[in-house]
Amino acid sequence: MPRDVATPKQEGGGGYTFEDQVSASYLLRMLNGMPPLSVEAGQIESIRFQKRVDGWFLDDLVLFLRGIDGSPCALAISIKSNAQISKKGFPEDFTRAIWEQRLHVETQKFDIDRDYLALATSPLASAVKKGWDGLIKKAIDSDATEFADRISKGKYSNDIERAILDSLHCSHNIDASRTDFDTVILLKRLRHLQFDFSSEPSTDEGYYVSRCIELLRNGDPTKTGSLWTHLKQIARRFATSGGDLTRAQLAAQLRRTFSLNEYPNYASDWLKLSNDFTNQTELIRDKLAGRLQLSRKRWKSKQVSTA
Repeated sequence: MPRDVATPKQEGGGGYTFEDQVSASYLLRMLNGMPPLSVEAGQIESIRFQKRVDGWFLDDLVLFLRGIDGSPCALAISIKSNAQISKKGFPEDFTRAIWEQRLHVETQKFDIDRDYLALATSPLASAVKKGWDGLIKKAIDSDATEFADRISKGKYSNDIERAILDSLHCSHNIDASRTDFDTVILLKRLRHLQFDFSSEPSTDEGYYVSRCIELLRNGDPTKTGSLWTHLKQIARRFATSGGDLTRAQLAAQLRRTFSLNEYPNYASDWLKLSNDFTNQTELIRDKLAGRLQLSRKRWKSKQVSTA
């Protein structure tokens, strides 16, 4: 059975958490159009936080994408600050969650032909990362039936790849009828996302801070750090409330403080134009030889009646 619906996370003290930073990275990706998966899967249109109540069991983030062909899909992400995946594979609670999502246990969310499930963690051990990358690439590129047959062969896979796949088999307590073929089909829709935000220095944080400059209208490098901090603040606030954000809504919040390329705030420009207009009109002379002033009453009344 799925776990009980979790309440939105309480805001903690101190610095920003690993989850805040991962969430902020996807807010940034949504704003500047960076695909979170492949180019074909598309760009992020909206992000929802803490959506177990909606039937997403990997509920920390649910990204809604629009593919290059116009087709929609969802990417549900569970965020964990430790590596999670070892030489023995995925943790049991994660495997249970993805199978309950796949089999629609008390939920109708997740389309196996369209949507994705993901685990976001700190970096894996190099051997485990290599094993996962090899496994998922082979699975994506292969026919599911042939892959299920080949994976047991020593020349086609290694011990870590086989252990990771074994850890993803459906428990008999959930559905005893599920085969290796079903596991491979689910594997094709599974992704692992890793971030080094817990490292000092963090390569990922430096990367996302540098990408902030692309969003700023004036390209001011001194404001990139401030924009990244704002994104982390927004991520924490929405994780606490369990809220939703579209691209336009996120831009509307940021443009109160920042002038964004795609969503510029023209208030200061209009004020400057208004002041310039006032200054220029005050310089216009309305007297001839400094003495004779022409009446404009008739012209103004005619202009009003014409309007």
